[in-house]
Amino acid sequence: MSMSFARLAGSRCAKELPKSGVNDSVDLSNPDVAAIVQIAKDFAEAYKAGDLKRVVDVYSPDVIYMYQGMPNHEGRDVIEEMYRGFFSENNAQVVIDIQEVKISGDLAFDRATFKVTATPKAGGEATVSEGRVFEVLRKEGGKWKSLRVMVNQEK
Repeated sequence: MSMSFARLAGSRCAKELPKSGVNDSVDLSNPDVAAIVQIAKDFAEAYKAGDLKRVVDVYSPDVIYMYQGMPNHEGRDVIEEMYRGFFSENNAQVVIDIQEVKISGDLAFDRATFKVTATPKAGGEATVSEGRVFEVLRKEGGKWKSLRVMVNQEK
């Protein structure tokens, strides 16, 4: 699993990462929108810390993670194994720039760009990947959880 997830690390040399952000058109006055934006911020912090539990906690047990060129990763346990392998081999950070968040009842979606920088723990040059992500979230037990994730790596 970690071999396929490592594709997220891309192939370009690392540079200083900007901080995660939010497009000015995202309505942070809506508490559900603000909560979803906060999930992205918390995810980025947990990712940088290599905190597997916090990273995986954003996903629904019913998650389907779709990444180009890879089979679907279905279920939180599969996602956990994917990240476990990745974090065991890399120190990494992700910058997420939220472009849009829309809410409809207990379902929502967000659209964002990302930049992942991964440095192999065994040594070697850091790699960077950039792309877009589209995510469907569902409110479960009062908390928003990532239900479907589609990633499109551009670089």
